[in-house]
Amino acid sequence: MMPRPALLLLRHATCTAPAGACLGQRDVPLDSAGTLAAQALADHWPAPLPRRVYCSDLRRARQTLAPLLAKDPVDVCYDARLRELSFGAWEGCHWDALHREQEAAFRHWGEHWLDSAPPGGESGNDLFHRVGDWHSEWLASGAPPALVVAHAGPLRALACLLNQLDPKHLFDIDLPHCAPWQSPAQSFDKARAWN
Repeated sequence: MMPRPALLLLRHATCTAPAGACLGQRDVPLDSAGTLAAQALADHWPAPLPRRVYCSDLRRARQTLAPLLAKDPVDVCYDARLRELSFGAWEGCHWDALHREQEAAFRHWGEHWLDSAPPGGESGNDLFHRVGDWHSEWLASGAPPALVVAHAGPLRALACLLNQLDPKHLFDIDLPHCAPWQSPAQSFDKARAWN
């Protein structure tokens, strides 16, 4: 049996969104802690970057990647398909306020997030289709070793696709900010062998 392809997944560092806010596709920069974390990651990166790097086109992902590129310049494909889930009219709202002010809609979305979308936003299935298109294109290119810098939603969806997990397991995957995660599960140090 051939080994499954591996991707190194990197969630962006922390950003300026207020705590408890629904962020989605709002284009906000890294906060000062996130900027420091991105630089620290670059300072301690154990190997050259893979020759293929893909990144969400949103600023917080680009700013997380920038210190790595300063250390090891490679071509990057910025791709809107790697953006976070669109929360539509809910973007920028606080989750607590949504729960209080739109309780029925919020509860419905929480219970049916795969098939239901926030007003003007995307459903979980929309996210999986968008990320699935990117994944299929990557596989068709020969599935080269690559770094993908993006957001929790699309990276979790990608991890589900790579590990053949049912989409309902999306929230079971822990992807901390600015911490590389390799799929299939392998040691981060094995990135040394990627070039």
